[in-house]
Amino acid sequence: MTTKKTDIIFHIGYGKCASSTLQNAIFPLTKGYLGTGKNTSSKHQFSKKFQALAPCGPSIVGSIKQAKTWAKQVFDLKQKEFPDVDRLIVSSEFFLFNNIFKNRPIIPFLKQFDDTIWNHGEIKILIIIRNQAE
Repeated sequence: MTTKKTDIIFHIGYGKCASSTLQNAIFPLTKGYLGTGKNTSSKHQFSKKFQALAPCGPSIVGSIKQAKTWAKQVFDLKQKEFPDVDRLIVSSEFFLFNNIFKNRPIIPFLKQFDDTIWNHGEIKILIIIRNQAE
């Protein structure tokens, strides 16, 4: 028996690119959304948990050990509440932020997460940008 793959889509939301609309009106209607929206139950706030362990914003380094625990909790939730879903969505504007040492530190962290932890499917990154008025 083959196990159905489960991809994770990390939505990295730039300001003024409809991130809040996606998080509050669109993603919550989708099975497999892992939080950040105002109307998302606290038990599904895995986006906030991931941003707390990732190297973005004030965090200088990410914790792969904590990311491994996060991944297990996410997969357990998926098996229990979304067994028919083949992708999960993690969304946060916070993923966009630099730290004092590196621009976009979330990208190499997600690569390491993909290479060493998430073996259930693919890691995909969704970045929505727009040409800001000058």
